[in-house]
Amino acid sequence: SGSTVYRDSTGKIIDKASEITESNRLSTLEKLKSESEAKLNRIGSKQKSDLKLLHQESLHISKEGFARRIDDKRIDEIRKNQIRSDDPMMAYIKKKTINKTSNSMKKVYKGPSGKPNRFGIKPGYRWDGVIRSNDFEEKVIQRGSRRKIVEEERYKASTSDM
Repeated sequence: SGSTVYRDSTGKIIDKASEITESNRLSTLEKLKSESEAKLNRIGSKQKSDLKLLHQESLHISKEGFARRIDDKRIDEIRKNQIRSDDPMMAYIKKKTINKTSNSMKKVYKGPSGKPNRFGIKPGYRWDGVIRSNDFEEKVIQRGSRRKIVEEERYKASTSDM
């Protein structure tokens, strides 16, 4: 009867030792959670997607049977798509993948560059090189450059007295 009895607001007796252990457990869980979030924030988007794929793969494997057969189509595809550094066909495979990606790129005009415009738009790939303009873009660009020169001269004149 010499020990202190702790009660909550409703009058229920509180066990101080279990309260402390519970708060310690919650704080360690919170710390672990914040550390894992910080770790996820430090890695790039590619690594995050790789982790997600690895997680999905492990879920898929856990749902499969225990034994894997030699004729498993999914595992066979994974092994075929793996690129190994000591593979003698690696140069051919890389060239093949580069050709696939280069075919999907946009066509670009390869002739002499046209006059610059205020939007920085390059000529289309079918342009025949004939300039059909009334020089409006050129006048706009000249006006802008003239304005910059005038502003620079005004600034120099205002600071020359200092």
